[in-house]
Amino acid sequence: MASVPATSGATRSRQIRSTGCRVALDRNFTPTAPNQVWTPDITYPGTDEGWLYLAIVLDLFNREVVGWSLKPRMTADIVTDP
Repeated sequence: MASVPATSGATRSRQIRSTGCRVALDRNFTPTAPNQVWTPDITYPGTDEGWLYLAIVLDLFNREVVGWSLKPRMTADIVTDP
């Protein structure tokens, strides 16, 4: 579980659980080089002002964030932002 720091309007950190699709990777989570396997995740931390929706893409080789989007509503553009 990753700890997500408090954002503007939030009073404390919250623990976030993530789940992902493992079928396409045939359970091989150890790529040998960067940019071979990316994985998405969407999570929704709660704040005092309501929910925020965070979509991220991680490179499984080094666990670096490749891209992210933060929105006040979970709509299709959270995953299609350029």
